[in-house]
Amino acid sequence: MITNFERIIQETWRKYRIEGMAQGRAEGLALGREEGILEGKKLTARNALRMGLAPEQVARLAELSLAEVLQLREELGN
Repeated sequence: MITNFERIIQETWRKYRIEGMAQGRAEGLALGREEGILEGKKLTARNALRMGLAPEQVARLAELSLAEVLQLREELGN
């Protein structure tokens, strides 16, 4: 038989576990969204570079730093 104190501890633990899982899920979704947005910007930049736009234009268009665009251009072999 569990005591009242043990029951309170179990209920408290369960509550915090559920809250922790919910917080972890929310943080994971936010991180996934951020990563997806960044990948979309990089895809736009790669396509613009393939079309022949100048790196400075691509940086403005894709909202990336010039250094990031130059790195992408190097990866493309241009």
